Amino acid sequence: MLATAQANHYCKVEIDGTSLTLTALTPTGEVIDSFTRSAPSGVTSPGEGAPAPGIILHPAYPNPLNGTTTIEFTAPSPTTGTLSVYNVAGIKVRTLAEGQFAARTHKVAWDGTDDQGRAVESGVYFTRLTAGKTVRTGRVKLVKSGGPQNPLPTSSTASGPDMGTPGTSW
Repeated sequence: MLATAQANHYCKVEIDGTSLTLTALTPTGEVIDSFTRSAPSGVTSPGEGAPAPGIILHPAYPNPLNGTTTIEFTAPSPTTGTLSVYNVAGIKVRTLAEGQFAARTHKVAWDGTDDQGRAVESGVYFTRLTAGKTVRTGRVKLVKSGGPQNPLPTSSTASGPDMGTPGTSW
């Protein structure tokens, strides 16, 4: 139960199994209005015959990435599927894994390249894991250093390892 104050009135929220009840109350506890909403048919409470959880797509790490990110997913049982990366326009950029996945946690690396091995632009990308009728989606932000918009220092007085060479770790 949760109660919140709004203009000297309160809203009481109650969750009972698969139904939600909202009750508007005066400061003295008098009921002004009440509304109950039940879950759609087929939805059950946890522990009441709920289906076993399906395939899980874990958040990519590191994220944002500048280089390579690791995408993990867990298949609770053997399944056939595909893990792909899409740009914000919905165009598939790269297929990272495809085929039969054993019942375990899988780790797949993405290096910011497309299916032809070309580096993709900085921006937001979506990971999409499809297994049977189940689809899971994640988000990855690719941030590149260097390039025409953000050149690396080229001065011979730059400190640290060769800071003028793109792709050098520093």
